Amino acid sequence: MNNTVNTSNHELYTQLINTKSTIVPIPIALRMTKRSMVAKFRDNNISQKERNLKVEVSYTSTLKKAKALFAQCVHPIFERDYRKDNSESALAMHAYLTNSFYFYLECDYHCSYQVEFAFHNCPYKKEIRSLLHGFPCGIHAKEVQLEPDFAMFYLNVLKAQDKKYITY
Repeated sequence: MNNTVNTSNHELYTQLINTKSTIVPIPIALRMTKRSMVAKFRDNNISQKERNLKVEVSYTSTLKKAKALFAQCVHPIFERDYRKDNSESALAMHAYLTNSFYFYLECDYHCSYQVEFAFHNCPYKKEIRSLLHGFPCGIHAKEVQLEPDFAMFYLNVLKAQDKKYITY
């Protein structure tokens, strides 16, 4: 029975990956400057810039270790670097999503970097949680509940995003 589930999941993933992206980019004339770019060039708040740098370095370090854990993952993985791309959001900086782990970095409207994460039957939950405990300013890494639920969020991302951001 387990092979049937894996086969049907694989067929579903294949169908989703072969589906054209449904995201319509924001028209160029309506796009905002990336908040992360605004934050980097603000000279009036040195402590915020230092905190943002620590959050970004911690995010990158944790991401690298999480990616190593998921290196043998047989499910599609979505990863996108939004730092220079404002076609969908002025806030998004980076997103990483597997079928069991969500990791997201953004710069909010107040120019503060924020990290969100979520788990769903994650085989590496313990290891990743220990990495997240090392985050500076714990308030910048927040566990979230994905809507409508993790599994549906994951499938919707695979269906909606451009396939160049999805790997096996």
